[in-house]
Amino acid sequence: MGQRVILSSHAITRTAQRNIKNCDIEYVLENGQSIYNGGALHIFLRKKDIPEEDNKRNRAHQLVGTTVLMNPKSGEIITDIEIKKG
Repeated sequence: MGQRVILSSHAITRTAQRNIKNCDIEYVLENGQSIYNGGALHIFLRKKDIPEEDNKRNRAHQLVGTTVLMNPKSGEIITDIEIKKG
């Protein structure tokens, strides 16, 4: 990890409300699948994206279904989509 995360004011509010930490966002950015759509980069974490060495990490599995929206020009995180439970 170690990718610098820049959050918009909206993303700061949403991550605080959803108890998502910068390290969670970094994990999704480093391991998730990326799709460009609607002028934004959507990075989402699927179960199959979790590296084998992280399979026993509960937090990695809790992040499955998390989507991070990023401005592709500035690299700023626009918002995140809530972590799916269950």
